[in-house]
Amino acid sequence: MGVRATQNSAPILSAAEAGELLERHWGISGELTPVGSFEDLNYRVRRGDHDALLKVCERSAEEIAREHAVMAHLAGRELEVGVPAPLPTRDLQYSVPAGAARAHLLMWVPGLPLSEVPYLASSTVTALGRLAGLTTAALADLALEPDEESKWDPRLAVTVVRELLDATDLAQGAMAADLETAIAPLDALPPQVAAALPSQMIHGDISDYNALASPGARGELPVTGLIDFGDVTHTWRVCELACACVATASRAPADPLGAMRAVLAGFHGRNPLGEAEIEALWPLILGRAAACAALSAHHLGRDETAPYMVGMHQGDVEALRTLLALPGRLPTAVFRSLTGLHPAPDTLGLPARLRAAAPVALIAEPVSALDLGVASDDLEDGGWLDPGAEAMLAAAAGPVSATRWGEVTLTQAGHPGPHAAETLRLGITVHAPRGTPVRAPLSARVVQAAPGALRLRLPEPGIELRLDGVDPVLEAGAEVAAGATLGATASAPLHVQLITDPTQPRTGRVRDRTAWQALCPDPSPLLGAELAAPVSVDADAGRARRAAAVASAQGLYYDAPMAIVRGWRQYLYDAAGRPYLDMINNVAVVGHSHPRITEAARRQFRLLNTNSRFLYDAMARYAQRLADLLPDGLDQVFLVNSGSEACDLALQIIRVATGRQDIVALQGAYHGWTSGVFEACTSPADNPFWAETKPDFVHLASQPDPYRGLYGADAGGYIDSVGEACARAGSGGAGPAGFISEAMLGNQGALVPPAGFLPGAYARVREAGGLCIADEIQVGYGRTGETFWAFEHSGAQPDVVCIAKAAGNGHPIGAVVCRPELAQALGRRAAFFSSTGGGPVSCEIGLAVLDVIADEGLQANALAVGEHLRASLQAVMADHRLVGAVHGRGLYLGVDLVRDPVAKTPATQEAHAISERMRELGVIVQPTGDHGNVLKVKPPLCVTTDDADHFAESLDRALGELEVHLPHP
Repeated sequence: MGVRATQNSAPILSAAEAGELLERHWGISGELTPVGSFEDLNYRVRRGDHDALLKVCERSAEEIAREHAVMAHLAGRELEVGVPAPLPTRDLQYSVPAGAARAHLLMWVPGLPLSEVPYLASSTVTALGRLAGLTTAALADLALEPDEESKWDPRLAVTVVRELLDATDLAQGAMAADLETAIAPLDALPPQVAAALPSQMIHGDISDYNALASPGARGELPVTGLIDFGDVTHTWRVCELACACVATASRAPADPLGAMRAVLAGFHGRNPLGEAEIEALWPLILGRAAACAALSAHHLGRDETAPYMVGMHQGDVEALRTLLALPGRLPTAVFRSLTGLHPAPDTLGLPARLRAAAPVALIAEPVSALDLGVASDDLEDGGWLDPGAEAMLAAAAGPVSATRWGEVTLTQAGHPGPHAAETLRLGITVHAPRGTPVRAPLSARVVQAAPGALRLRLPEPGIELRLDGVDPVLEAGAEVAAGATLGATASAPLHVQLITDPTQPRTGRVRDRTAWQALCPDPSPLLGAELAAPVSVDADAGRARRAAAVASAQGLYYDAPMAIVRGWRQYLYDAAGRPYLDMINNVAVVGHSHPRITEAARRQFRLLNTNSRFLYDAMARYAQRLADLLPDGLDQVFLVNSGSEACDLALQIIRVATGRQDIVALQGAYHGWTSGVFEACTSPADNPFWAETKPDFVHLASQPDPYRGLYGADAGGYIDSVGEACARAGSGGAGPAGFISEAMLGNQGALVPPAGFLPGAYARVREAGGLCIADEIQVGYGRTGETFWAFEHSGAQPDVVCIAKAAGNGHPIGAVVCRPELAQALGRRAAFFSSTGGGPVSCEIGLAVLDVIADEGLQANALAVGEHLRASLQAVMADHRLVGAVHGRGLYLGVDLVRDPVAKTPATQEAHAISERMRELGVIVQPTGDHGNVLKVKPPLCVTTDDADHFAESLDRALGELEVHLPHP
């Protein structure tokens, strides 16, 4: 059977000739612009609000009528997307001769082809699959006369590829072997599977080229149109899904299976597939990829200069190679698991059968298990980053030790990057002395024997045992009995793995755990020990448990939060062992899990931990250290548990000292969650109803924002606003108790007030008889680089300082430091007590944090890395219209995202989209500010310039991907 694979090329018709054709037959005119196509000639006809598409193709009138019938059928089904409608000629014909070809005119479907979007989010890929599912469901009842077989039909890929190999010079090219490999599974598709596949009309090319999106003002990409019905055909229903899967593979060369998972989820959710269709899907995908690559190579050979064809062929070849690189049986196993089927029925129950059948173990000596998991107690202080970590643990474990099957291995995690590492162990690695005998646990046949490697065919059909790190004494083809010596361990550890295909690797992605563990079952029974790791935390299950017990007001980062298990320095690790660069954790000021802080807590917990009314030296030492870091006169320290408690106490102190109630605060500020503090919080994100609930004794001054504030960069206007708030304070103008503010507005994304603002504001408050509170909870502790406290940079000196967050590096510690007379005034009214505030453990941790900041030069690092990062972010700003400004100092920065750089309109939803994309790239960042449009950048102070570069490069990439389809202001 032939399908004319070598025929059809784009007809030739000049724009002038096409214009004359339009005028003669349709009576219309307009500006004609070429539109790329594989083998048709397309012109967009621009006619104001009623654009059209003129298609000239080498197809018969009957074939074109078939396309139109499919379009009309879908249009009548309210498909959720727009489809073209044919426009009749003056004499009510729907296609006309155009030389040796035919022409037809379609209404233009507006939208951006997904092929022009540089990055397709998983939600968009899922939407593409959903469109394929909806379309096939809508066409299921369309009955048309049988059509000529199409070379684009995946079902016919074997014929198409072989026809091209026979009739062209492709057989002599480097791609020929790949083409033969790709069509082999489809060629071998069992007849009973093929017979069970439902057939119907399909679109035949639902791809990123033919799916259109109408980008929203905030960067969202809903799929709104479907075009190019030139490949409609009657074939197996699942072929539509295969086409969509291939289309996404070239868009995700680092993870084609992830893209295909999303496509399948979208399709199956709208048009459920049967088991036979799932079995045929992977062979059809490979066949489709081979046919596309072969056809585009053939057409490119006819015209090597056509830009559209060059890009198409590059994508086709990339897709083919990417798909062929996937391990054997994995795609089908994943497809089966996603649709509720067992991934590999032939391995069901295999470990239990092996346990019952294996008379001897591979290694005679007892085997102890190593723990290399993400939460392992045996891996400390970043030791998993040492390439020799596993060997060192094995040496300490005893004569014979082994890793665990199914373990998410921290030693495989690597460094943060745009893709998750393959951390799931599919076998077991045994560490034994060199020369240890290795025995056959079952009768078997040797399939492969080479220095350091042995592969055995087990009695179970299709199951092999791979042994790497063994010097075999047998040759390929040998039959061995259970208990027979296979060889001895070599210099490398012995890797033991059950496989169902020789191409299967030692490790896989945790995402594909269900499929992998079916394809490579637990080999523990062959070692005579239970060496399967417990299943790690599942993010979805963990989220469900949290939702059931934790109040929903305590929100989570990200649309699909990852389950964070471990932290080390500036990195966080999720349950899949993936590391992320943590760019928002100003709590872990010296880095996550710092060993000196851990040791300080451990030692003091073993000695004493009690309330603060007992006499112990740590409290005095810690209080003195804090006082020594502050200007003279600020030397009385109250120790508390949190920032909210610190600010609450600070307000009580100034109220007692002045005998006044009223408070002045900045609009948009946030200082904590206790009732006394929350009244002064007007951040829309934290207190959205502040305007209705703000008490009369709280008076707001204008936010000193030099970027979009009321007075711009004029400090005087903001200082006057503080003075006016003071004048409104107190019954009859008695004045305020005081003014609370951050020296740099952390909650607004590190806004730095205009120079002179803080000293001027403090002066106005003091003129009114009030006291000044510096909230250093977010911005202090060396974070700004030049000074230890943010207020020092301004030259102002507060009366009270609030400290928390960084003080304990994640342990709940807070402090309020004030002048002696203020502390005495509070003491005359009441004794202060915080049960665990200032407890021995907290104080020792607090001292250790200060020691680490000093000893490791972290304040200087904040200055150096902060300046480097700021310069990098300003370079990013120069290249991207979404970035309006870069705020901040040191390692507290803010990237202000705007929709319109002139109007400075906050880009709130874009900031959320960028944060989501950055997480996919291995970077944790989140938005803040009144409008949630400023990316807050406040990492642990141990962050490096390499980390700063990775952050800036990832942000540059995410912005570039999003801005392509954002409308210009």
